[in-house]
Amino acid sequence: DIFIHGRIQTVPSDIGIIDNECIYWMHTHDDTGIIHIESPEKRNFTLGEFFDIWNQNFSTSQIFDNTVDGSSNSTLNVYVNGSKISAGSDYRQIPINAHDEIAIVFGKPPDSVPTAYKFEEGL
Repeated sequence: DIFIHGRIQTVPSDIGIIDNECIYWMHTHDDTGIIHIESPEKRNFTLGEFFDIWNQNFSTSQIFDNTVDGSSNSTLNVYVNGSKISAGSDYRQIPINAHDEIAIVFGKPPDSVPTAYKFEEGL
């Protein structure tokens, strides 16, 4: 999930899918925000790699066009399964593990940060 000033942002379908050309090992099929990893090799994939495939800005101080500038309404935090990642961590290096609920929050947080996602059977 991505929240900008308390409002949910849609993670679009078909990130990493180029019709009739290729499908990245990390991709989305729909706009639920679920990232699918289908790789022939067993390795760790990171949040930064996903944003690179999506061609969107993401770092410890920026999400999309929103940049941390020191004001109280321009903070950037990342939560994994409801636990806040420590300040000073490299958010781009956060691993994407099966069934993790990752929430990126810029500015005003939502009323509650998601701690889990109810995945469909078989995912």
